[in-house]
Amino acid sequence: MSTAPDSLMSRLDALLREAGQKAARTPFRLFFFACVALACTWPLLRTAGAFNAYRDWLPYEETARRTVVEYGQLPLWDPYYCGGLDLLGTPQSRYVSPTFLLSLLVGTLRAEALVPFVMILLGLEGTYRYARSRAASHLGATLAAPIYAASGLFAFSPALTWTNFFGFELVPWAVLGVRRAMRGSLAGVAITAVAFAWMMGFGGTYSVPFAALFCAFEIIDGLIVLRSARALKLVALAVVLAGALSAVRLWPLLQTMSMAPRIVGGAQGIASKDLLPALFGQIHPDSGGDFDIRGNYLVGGMCLAAVFAGLLRRRSASLVIAGAAAIWLAQGFSVPVSLFALLKRLPLYSALRYPERFLVLLALATAVVAALGITQLQVIARRRRWGVAVLGIAAGLLLVNLQPLVKNHHASANGRMLAPPPVHVDQPFRQARGTRWGVAYYGPMGLGCLSCYDAYPVPQSPLLRGDLEAEEYLEEPNAGTVTRTRWTPGAIWLHVEMRKPGRVLVNQNWHPGWRSSVGTVQSAQGLLSVDVPAGTSDVVLRFLPRAALGGAAISLTALGVLGWLVWRVRRRRTGLSTREYAGALVLPIVPFALTLAVVREPSAPSVPLKTVTGESILADAPPADARRIDAQFAGGVTLEAFKMTPTTPAAESVVTMEFDWKVAPDVESKMGFFVHLVPSSGNDLRADHVMVSDALEIEKAPPGKTLRDIMQMSVPYDAGGKTWKVYAGLWRVRGDGKRIPVIRTGTATVSDNRLDLGSFTVP
Repeated sequence: MSTAPDSLMSRLDALLREAGQKAARTPFRLFFFACVALACTWPLLRTAGAFNAYRDWLPYEETARRTVVEYGQLPLWDPYYCGGLDLLGTPQSRYVSPTFLLSLLVGTLRAEALVPFVMILLGLEGTYRYARSRAASHLGATLAAPIYAASGLFAFSPALTWTNFFGFELVPWAVLGVRRAMRGSLAGVAITAVAFAWMMGFGGTYSVPFAALFCAFEIIDGLIVLRSARALKLVALAVVLAGALSAVRLWPLLQTMSMAPRIVGGAQGIASKDLLPALFGQIHPDSGGDFDIRGNYLVGGMCLAAVFAGLLRRRSASLVIAGAAAIWLAQGFSVPVSLFALLKRLPLYSALRYPERFLVLLALATAVVAALGITQLQVIARRRRWGVAVLGIAAGLLLVNLQPLVKNHHASANGRMLAPPPVHVDQPFRQARGTRWGVAYYGPMGLGCLSCYDAYPVPQSPLLRGDLEAEEYLEEPNAGTVTRTRWTPGAIWLHVEMRKPGRVLVNQNWHPGWRSSVGTVQSAQGLLSVDVPAGTSDVVLRFLPRAALGGAAISLTALGVLGWLVWRVRRRRTGLSTREYAGALVLPIVPFALTLAVVREPSAPSVPLKTVTGESILADAPPADARRIDAQFAGGVTLEAFKMTPTTPAAESVVTMEFDWKVAPDVESKMGFFVHLVPSSGNDLRADHVMVSDALEIEKAPPGKTLRDIMQMSVPYDAGGKTWKVYAGLWRVRGDGKRIPVIRTGTATVSDNRLDLGSFTVP
């Protein structure tokens, strides 16, 4: 006769077995995952269509959608920001992905709520499949998947409108594909290629290099386990096809980076004391919609029981190493020996900042170890009666762990500052001076915002204006007339009548991808222009860059190769002959070579070394009216002089500051400048930058020349009656983030390794 505890154990054992069987069935598992994704994103879905006033993003998605829906064109050029830029070549644009269909169908604002749901669902299934590939049970992989796919990064990203960070949900798929390719699966090649191409098209400036790092870990682990370099054959094919499938985005992006290198600073990294709050705390947004580190990478404390059980399995050893490496990387320069500093020496990682984001890889490793923990407890439960109870507790805790994960998403979403969506105004396009933080309002009004601040130094023409009567005009007004007859984001139709040959200027940035039906496209100090003949002409300017054409051709070719691989898999033909393998590797190169041979395009002119005021950056000496400083920094940099005009600026006016630097022949690389205006009360103003006058890297400056670093800052409206102190200095912008010591003060005083250059009072 069985006792009550035995009966209870039997029921629990039966329940767990049934749960495992249900988890193995895709419809049941996807239903569970859909419920998890819905629970996480419900506040976003409930307010779908509302406008998040905290816009730390740029509306590239909306520009792409309007270009397709309203103008019937491919989204290649964005005239609404910075005076015009290559939309495909912009690092943060995310519309070259399947989720763009949601923006087309329901609009960008509503898609902002739907995309997180779709991507979390994908991330849950991807984490499940990756855990299964590492021998986790169906039950363990299902219960542990939310540890990664619903972790803190995906909770706070929507509140900051960082939708592109949901590309991280595809990291498990990329790693799964590599793992399968290492074992001879053509399906693994296809999975890896599609995952990387999707991430790249989704604004993958972080997800792609992070995924590549985890894939490298998988390759090393696979080589150790398989003990055969032959496993790399299909991985190499996956890498080639991933790059080829991404070419429609990758080629324009590489062109942009060659024209305007992305140079960004790096934060110090997460301190050891902040690790536990980040991983086990809860998000608490402040009144301004910002977050501290708490809960930003939440995995949940209730998962630890399964994680500890997972440590008992030998298969977890490599994942533990990967997790430890992720923690080390996340600490950045806050530890004496920095793995992040070593990683930043590699080209793909040199521009990364915020090393704490590597904790997202820790979340992935944690999820798989937890899945293996449940698997280990299932093995024990089959042998020991008490194991059933332990398994039930660990599995129950993983279900309970959903509560803090979901709560984290809700806290972040409820902390948003929602506002009515921008008003659409039907009027002819024109440029406006604008403000970067209000850029989302300009496009719907038919306006371009010339105020520019992006993740890379957008090449802006100094001739751009926000006060023109007509956006297209003649360089010589008396030479004839020009009239706009039609306009779309990527094309401009002009009727030109010229008494003599002349030049038409267009109030947008020049790019080598602009082409004209009549005359020759030229760069007029970075401004788009076209030289036209005498007489009457109907000129059509179109943006059709070679990088977009060639990239699309390469991507389509790679898509055909992938389709062929899938066909082979479906016919159960998994092996590739040497000829087939070579053909799959070489075929994407054909459209690349043809594009280079057939499509001609001018090279980008060198960026003129001009200050914002139009003067040459390089000079033989500082201006005569500048105050001599002669302060020397370690690393071979001297601040020769400084001046500010006006010396007593009014509130809401613009103050111009000039810092005259000189560098030694052996100047230290990877340094940047910081300028702090500290008021007697209130918040500081900062003008940190990494290039002299935003045009010249300090290590590329000729020694012996005076470098005129000129910047303009707006004095706040509430600055009246306050005294402002001016501080300046250098810091290692792509290194440990620390300030460069001052070794000779000159005529200035020094405070915390920054020069005190005086003060001014706003009347």
